[in-house]
Amino acid sequence: MPGGSNRLDDRNVSRGPGVDLGHICRTDGANARAVRHTHHAGRCGGVVERGEQPYVAIRSSVAMGGIGNAIERSYPQVCGWLEARGLPPAGAPFTRYNLIDMERGLEIEVGVPVASEIPGDETVVAGILPAGRYASLTHVGDYDGLVDANQALQQWAAAQGLPFAMSETQAGHRFESRLEICLKDPDHEPDPAKWETEVAYLLADG
Repeated sequence: MPGGSNRLDDRNVSRGPGVDLGHICRTDGANARAVRHTHHAGRCGGVVERGEQPYVAIRSSVAMGGIGNAIERSYPQVCGWLEARGLPPAGAPFTRYNLIDMERGLEIEVGVPVASEIPGDETVVAGILPAGRYASLTHVGDYDGLVDANQALQQWAAAQGLPFAMSETQAGHRFESRLEICLKDPDHEPDPAKWETEVAYLLADG
């Protein structure tokens, strides 16, 4: 896997204020793949081991200011697609950041885990979150704090000598697996101060 510097200038990458994932996708606590925490994954950062995770998602190319709208638009589409086929979510919904260019925008996937691989179609893409070691941090609080949470994790990983699985291309920074996972959202917790979002980056040695 290509490894790159963790010095990323993406301070403005955020889903934006007002994104409400409530009553969009219920997981009922299901999680098809176990996550083994090898270090404390709190505000200071840690490392987790993940198995492969099949998923379906809506892939979008968005401007920096359009991330929040893309997430709000895409989650119900993915969940509706699964519901129409009688397929329950197999874990917490997430946003995957594939490509980031601060001037030209981003390629993101708004996805939901599924229990086994299924084909995509003209509406959704199907993929697999790769197995491996991930730098991980659980942000507790409003989504506005995710920018700082990403920065904190980037700085922590750099200090530990843990490069991310990413490469610098002409199109921007391409990540093999960079995630924001909604562990506790408005559907389960009305108090924004108690929302939980895991920020995770696949490591180059994963």
